[in-house]
Parts: sequence; structure tokens; C-alpha cells
Amino acid sequence: MSNLRKVDPGEPITAEWANALVDAVLGLGRIVGVAPVQVQYSDSGIQISLPSLPRFDLVELKDTIQAGDIDKQVERFSFDPSATDKWIDANQTLDHAADAERGLHLAGERHLTFYHPSAGQRIPLPGVQFHFGKLTATLAAGGSATAEVWKVSGGSSVDSTFSVTAYDWMLPSGGQLPSGTPVLLLFHLQSKRFYVAASNSIGLVIGKTAGAIAKGSSGTVNVYNGTAGSETSSGGTITAYNPFADVASGKWVAAAQINGQWYLIAAEC
Repeated sequence: MSNLRKVDPGEPITAEWANALVDAVLGLGRIVGVAPVQVQYSDSGIQISLPSLPRFDLVELKDTIQAGDIDKQVERFSFDPSATDKWIDANQTLDHAADAERGLHLAGERHLTFYHPSAGQRIPLPGVQFHFGKLTATLAAGGSATAEVWKVSGGSSVDSTFSVTAYDWMLPSGGQLPSGTPVLLLFHLQSKRFYVAASNSIGLVIGKTAGAIAKGSSGTVNVYNGTAGSETSSGGTITAYNPFADVASGKWVAAAQINGQWYLIAAEC
């Protein structure tokens, strides 16, 4: 490099000067970046840069983001230490928000979003956790059913107009939840499914004794489901403990699950 200098008009080009020029050009190909510096080569030249830093924004969803959605809108919030509610609407709409976990994000939810550079999308954090809902079909033990997702608007619960598939995890063999049952829908990250985690019906069944169950002993109960007065056998059974008087075979009973054990709580005489 020390022998490389500009040449004056009419001055002859020497081998020493040309070799110095070649060495200098080849040296450009040996540029190495030390983190966090990035060096990229292309036909148009060498680009030296710093990587873009992760971008986080506090936002409120303008659009509902369903499973697989991209390019949805959010409103960015900024911090004002002088305001009563210190996180205020910045009056800035951001595009390109997306679902990355096969969940359901309702409009109005507030999230921290991470901007994913290669996707060009903002990902809500944390992801979907749970929703309130109502079954729109019967949910049988081990099965699935469609559930309406409900939201809170003006202090009241209203239908969000969106639905998800809800799976059973807690029902006893033969048990079921009828359409219209209010449920708590918990999103399971590994399976990417909504599961019914609680309802006002889990842990209670009606049925008929498959045989006589004496006081202080356990026996089999055939679980029945259906419209009140027209119930039919579900094909499922439970084993229930009878703490009360003897119950004959074929009698209607009600059973409750307490600490993982079924107990008879009512019986036909």
C-alpha cells in the first residue's frame, strides 16, 4: 500500500505500482467484520453495516387476528408520565401484525409486539392465553366442538362473532357438555388447541346403576345424556362410591367428582 499513489499524466506505469494496486484490491476481499459489524459481498460491492435492533411496541389491536392471519392493524401506545393513565394512544396505526401460534387475538387486546425483520410482521406477546366462550354443539368426552368466543364490551359479556374448535380434557367417560354451556377456553401452546378447562357442568353426571350399590361400597353407573326427560345411555360408565343408603340396580342416580373420586349424591328410591 505504501507504493500505491496517484499517477500523473504521461507518467509510465511500473510493475511495482501495478502489483501494489492488485494487492490493495485483493485486500478488500479479506475484510472481516467483528461482531456486531456485518460484512456482505455482492456484485455491486461490499456492504458494511450494523444489524437492525429488535423493535418492540406496546399496541392495542385494531383488527381481530385469527389463526394464520398477517398484515393486520394495531394502534401504537406511548408513555406519558404526566398522564393519569400513563400509557396513551400515540395516534399511530401500525400495519403488518400477524398470528404466529395458530391462536385467536381479539380486537381491543393490548400486547407488546415484536417486529420480526425477515417476516416483516409484528408478533403479539404474550400470545393467546384464554378466552370465555359458549359451546355451539355438544362436546363429548375425548371429542371436540365449536365454541363461540365471548368478549367484554361496556362491562357486559357479548358474542365476539368469532369461533374456535374446543377440545375436551376433563370429562369422564361417557360425559358430555350440551350446546350453550359457558366454558373457559385455555390455549395449549404445544398442541396449538383450545381446551375446555372449566365449565359449570364438569364433575356432575346423571345415569343409572349397572348393579346394586350398597351403602359404603362402590359400583358402576351407566352415564346418561340428552334432553331432560329424554336422556339415553351414552355408552360410558363411571365407578362411584355410595356413602348413603343402599341403591338397587337400574336406579337413576346423580354423581359428583370430588378430589378425583366419584360420589353418589342423589338416588331414585
